[in-house]
Amino acid sequence: MRDGWESACLRYRHLATGGNLAEHPPQGGLRLLADESSYSEAMLGYARFYGHNPTDLFIAAGPGIVNRAVGRRVDEMATPAWRDHTQARSVLTDRRILVDAHGHWRTFPHDRLLELTGDGRWTFVMRFEGDEPLMLYGPWAPFFMVATAWLLYGPGGLRLPALAGIAAAERGWAEHPDSDPSMPPGDDEDEDEDG
Repeated sequence: MRDGWESACLRYRHLATGGNLAEHPPQGGLRLLADESSYSEAMLGYARFYGHNPTDLFIAAGPGIVNRAVGRRVDEMATPAWRDHTQARSVLTDRRILVDAHGHWRTFPHDRLLELTGDGRWTFVMRFEGDEPLMLYGPWAPFFMVATAWLLYGPGGLRLPALAGIAAAERGWAEHPDSDPSMPPGDDEDEDEDG
């Protein structure tokens, strides 16, 4: 976790002081569009936020067999929630985010992104026009999010509320070079070691 957070802080500092993202060709022969550039690749937690259509679930259960347990299950499946959690190879390009989740490459074009939010630490959420929200999370999520914010919003993206934790850590590091920016504010080193 330390490596991802510290790398995010270093990337933030580099971009905040006028630097640019360096291209990072994807591994494994992933084919990009002819004029597309790749900037980050990481294994990230992946989830989508949605609920199922209860009518479809009722029909799938079959008539006459609906009981309390099935009814509860239908209600549970119909309630919007974060679903399909998995670890997924994720690639950030100048045009989209590619995610290899559940054996299928999924693409999330930047031009359909409406909102980028997060907890300022290990999770970020993207809301797209006409599609379910996407959550990416884990040790390398902060690093990935800094690059995503900068690509999508330009230098102003570094001021997004979702990057407040990284910005605070970076300010603290700049003011006190001997301080340790290797964990986000509020994360206790002992908690990290214990699990």
